[in-house]
Order: sequence, then C-alpha cells, then structure tokens
Amino acid sequence: FQNVNQAERAMDILFGARDHKWDRKMAQTATAIQGTKKENIAIMKRARGKTLSFLLKNNDIAAASRWLRVYDQTHNDRSYRIISPEGGVHDYAKIKSGRKATSAWGSYNEIAKVLSILTDGRAENIFYQIGREHKVRNFYNNLFAPNSDMPFATIDTHAVAAALFRPLAVDDVEVRQAFGSSGSSSSSITGQKGTYSIFLEVYKRAAEQRGLRPREMQSMAWEAIRGLFEDNQKTKKTKAFASETWEKFSNGEISQQEAREAINDLFGGVTNPAWVNTEYSREVVPTYTGAAQANINYRANGESAPSSPVNIMLEVAPDPNNIQLTAEWDALPESEKLRISQSVAATIIEKTLKEFGTDGDFSLQFGGYMGATNPSMMLTVERAELAIPVAKMLGYVLSQDSMMVTSEDSVVGTSEVGVVTIALPDGYGAIDIENLYDTLYELEEKGKPIVGGHSTRDGQMAILNSSNVKDYDLAKRIEEKIGRSFQIDMGKVNAAFPQKEEYDYDSNRQEASATTKGTPILRRADTLRNQATRELEQELRKTKESKSETLLYQGSQDQLGFYSALTKAAHDIKQNSLPAKSWVNALLKQPNVKKQEIEAVGLQEWLDMQDSKVSRESVIAFLDQGGVQIEEVTKGVEGFDENNPTLPANTDLAVVEAPEDFGSEFAYGVVYGGESTVGLGHTEEEAILDAYSGHPEYWEE
Repeated sequence: FQNVNQAERAMDILFGARDHKWDRKMAQTATAIQGTKKENIAIMKRARGKTLSFLLKNNDIAAASRWLRVYDQTHNDRSYRIISPEGGVHDYAKIKSGRKATSAWGSYNEIAKVLSILTDGRAENIFYQIGREHKVRNFYNNLFAPNSDMPFATIDTHAVAAALFRPLAVDDVEVRQAFGSSGSSSSSITGQKGTYSIFLEVYKRAAEQRGLRPREMQSMAWEAIRGLFEDNQKTKKTKAFASETWEKFSNGEISQQEAREAINDLFGGVTNPAWVNTEYSREVVPTYTGAAQANINYRANGESAPSSPVNIMLEVAPDPNNIQLTAEWDALPESEKLRISQSVAATIIEKTLKEFGTDGDFSLQFGGYMGATNPSMMLTVERAELAIPVAKMLGYVLSQDSMMVTSEDSVVGTSEVGVVTIALPDGYGAIDIENLYDTLYELEEKGKPIVGGHSTRDGQMAILNSSNVKDYDLAKRIEEKIGRSFQIDMGKVNAAFPQKEEYDYDSNRQEASATTKGTPILRRADTLRNQATRELEQELRKTKESKSETLLYQGSQDQLGFYSALTKAAHDIKQNSLPAKSWVNALLKQPNVKKQEIEAVGLQEWLDMQDSKVSRESVIAFLDQGGVQIEEVTKGVEGFDENNPTLPANTDLAVVEAPEDFGSEFAYGVVYGGESTVGLGHTEEEAILDAYSGHPEYWEE
C-alpha cells in the first residue's frame, strides 16, 4: 500500500506544489528530521528557503529529495489507504491499536531517483536510476509489463522467508546473501549477485506447476508469509525454534510437513491481509489527503488553489510617547505582559474586525521592534483584501508606531521582501529570545540597525529584511554574529509596513464612511483607542496593587527562614549559564527584583571578576553565601507555578511526532528519563502543563 501511496504523494507534490514557497512550518519539520550528520544538515540547508522548482532547475536532486519529504510531512496527512489486488482503494490502513498507520519514506536516495525519473523519463536515465540490483530491476519489470511472459519476480525479504519457511528479517544472513552480501559470491561478467537467482528459480518452478506467472506466485506467497511471520514475532526465540525444527527434519526426526506444521502452530497461523474483508472495487481515488492532493484537484477542476493566509503582527504595549505608562510596562515580568496582552487584545481585535465586516484568529508569539522584545500577537485575517486597512486601524487603536502585514501570496499593498529565519534550540524561553534579539540589534550598516525587528513563534525567529543589505549578506552577518550552532534559512515573503503617519483617518473620513456603513471611522477608532488605553492602565494598576501580595520563593534563607526575590529570580532563570554581562539584566526582568538588592550583595562586582560565562549554580551559590537581608517577608510557597511552568528533574523538552487527533504533525513533548513522552502541547508551556496534570509527582523528585 505504501509504495502506491508514496508514488502518488511524490507526483502530487512535484506537479501540484513545486512552486510552493518554503514556509515556517517546513523549517520546523526540517530541523526535526534532518538528524545530526553534517552532510545531511548541509544538504537540507540547500533546500531551505527554496521552491522545488528552483532546486530541480538547478539540478540539485539531493536537496530536492529533502524538500519533497519535508513538504509531505508538513502539509499532507501521513495516513494511507488500503489497495486491493484488483486495484480498488479502500479504507485507511490501521495498526493493531486501531489507529491509522503512518506512511514512512525510505531513504533520500530513493526519493531522488523518483524525482529524477519523473523529470527525465528517457530510457537511458531510467536504466541508470534503477541500478544493478536484481530486486529493483525485477520489480520495475513487473510494474512496467505485468502480463509479460518473461519470468520476472521480485525477491525480497519476505520472498526469501517464504521459500525457506523461516521468520527472517532484513538483517538475517540468508536475506543478506540473497542480495550479494554476507559471503555470497557475485560476478561482474555474468551479472550474478548472491543467491537471488536461486530463489527466482524456486518461484519460477512453483509457478509452472500451478499454471501461474512467477510474479503471481511471489505475490501470493508474499501476502501469506507476512501474515504468518509478523514483524513483532520475529524474535531470537522464534528464529531459534524454526532453525531447530528444520534441523530435526534434516536429521530425519520429523517430516517436512511436520516441520511446517510445527512452525505454523508456533506463529498462530496466517493473519489475513487488510484487504481480505473489503468489497470488490476497481474505483481509483486518492490514497491520502493533504495540500498537495488538494492542489491537484483544483487544477483538474480548472480552479485556483486557495490563497495563503494574511497575517498582521501586533503588540499590546503603551504608546512609546507615554513615558510613565511605558516605564511601568517595561518593569513587568514577561508572564504579566503576556497575560495583559491577551486580555486587552481579545476585546479590541474582535471589535476592530467587526468594523470591517470580517473575522480572524489570533495567536500569541514574541515580537521585537527597535531593540525591544515584547509578547505580541499574530492576527490571521479572513479577507485578505482588508488586511492592510485592518492593520492601520489596529495600529491607531493600540498606539503603535508601525505595523507589519505578511503573506506567502501577493496581496494588494504588499511587496516581496527577504526573510531570514533562525531555528531556536529546544527550551528557548522569553529571556533567551530577548537576549538573542539584543545581540542581533547590535548589527549595523552605516550607523543604522539592519535587524529592525523579529517575529518569533513555534521555535522560529523570523527577521524581515527592511534594510539596504542584501538578503544573503544579512543572513551571513547574522550567522557570524551568533555562530553556526543555529540553523539559519533564507526565503521570501510578501509584506507591508504601515507607519504611524498613515493612520490618518481625518483625510479619509468620507471614503471610510462609505466602507463602514456610514459611521465616521475616526470617532469609532478614537473610542476603541481610548478603551484599549483604559484597559491597559487598569491592568497595570491591578498588577501594581497586587505586588505587595506577591508570594516569594523559598530560596536562600534569612534568619526568619524565608527567601529573597533575587534568589527566586536566579532559580527561575531557565538557562544553565549566561554571559557574565547578561546576568544583571536577566535578573532585573524577573518579578520583584530590585536594583538595590543587586547592589547590596555586590553581585555586579562579583560578576565583573568572573569568566565570560557564569553558571546559574554559581550565581545561586554566591547569593547563598552573601545572602540578601530581608526585613519584611510575605508568606512563601513552593512547588509548581502555572504562570511560569518549568521542567522538573530528569526531563527534557523535544519536538516529537504528535498523535493523530492532535491537530498538527509535530508537538512539543516533555520526555521523562530520555524515553517516555509524558506531556504534549502546541507550545512549550502547554507541554509542561500537560505533563504536570498527569504526573505532579515528578516535581517532587
């Protein structure tokens, strides 16, 4: 089933998605599957940021094979349908638990051969791509001319197992010898390779006795032997039993039939293939679902594929000209900024979209602009043509200096710009993102920053190139600045950057009235702007009032047995180490930390004497020894903090394959003891919260 399914996937992607632009989700998949070999990483890097058409045009088949697999695992469902012997397509293949089976690609070399043959169908190229392996050539001949009288048969692992009636796997000696290894002989003169021809002769003679073609004989034996020797039954114990049984036959202790019956009984007989209970059908329908299949269907019907979503990047932060409000905002921890942003945005975005008669969805992320990183949002607008007008109104309502609109497709008002994406390591948090952006913001050209901002979500930091530096040069300078340990990609996106000067509704009052049911848009925009500012002020006031009630961490004890906010902050830092110069800024961004505390213990002076990097344990040890004297304490708590979830001991965060009903191909997973995935989520925090809900005891270890 998988061979048919993967052939369909390959052709659909080649002919229906070859011009798809490499996107953020593909970059995430690529990082997850590229492995650790330098050669694979280098080839994957050539695929990043490109289209399949570009790679094929430049004859980079190796990179194209990576691109095809990454696209498939990102944008197509990985389940596949059952194919009956007569060619009908039936229900999805399932594993024993009842879940749909997952289609798994072979090697990149095999995918490259497929692409080469599909783009160059000359007989000479097909001959070359098939290679010298007997199995592959016989399989091609069986597919190309199934009714040929030539005695071709595809001898594979299962065919060898059927001939010898043993539970063999691909790494067993008998199988390896069939393909020319493990001491079997080969001849460059005759083309003979291993024992393949002996097994082929076995099937030819068996077929002749039953009036069948060798390929038909092989096919029937193949189905039966897979149902008898199932993969999970091929163990050392069962293999030893089969060997001992045939040894008894060789010694004349039992008959051949008795040997077969003994082995059959051990394995419980033949399990019927999945297609046995299907109704007769020759209906040909797709064997999977996904974006590539949808694109092919649109083309077949003479329709255009749906356009890509249009996204607006926005922040809920005070007007930079409001110095007092901005200062209060900057003093907040990231968790509070995130909470307030979500609260204010939920109301304001909904009301703004209503003004334009459209809908949208927003999700949280981190955004950077002119040197400052804040929690931000990505709003996906349902009607693409309204994205820029909506962005302008939101820019006015939320008192933003500028806005950003992006889309993979060309949208009125946008133009194509370069984008550099950085794959972030697992566990990268808000402080890491802020520090990384601060580092990149130092890059300048003629005295001006060349990394003006960023948009970070799903483990990817995207930097749109609004500078005068070429895309390649920007990517190169970023790599030189932060090192090659980060995976850096280049690509293109359509974008617009409405500026504050464009939020001039007075001059467009008459036109705006006509498009918004006759009500002056400026008055309604002012109302929303005032509401947003008022809600922001209220949230800041609530936070300020609750500070005195904030519970302190039980870290370094004073004489009363409680701990300071500075020690709590040191424990809460997620990184194992930071540059010495970054520690003070990182601590000041944590809740309740005061500059006076840092000065009182002489932390800055101590850091100035340390090496370039200082571990978290060293900072905590210093605070434990020096101690911050606490005159007033508040009752403390310890344990799991849902507002700032952290990993317990003996766990790691990783990108893992998500279950079928998760809603996406991959997920963040909390892995316990390097083996068991105990929590899943669309974000790192969701994964940790999920793990805590099922295994709170891990936080007590």
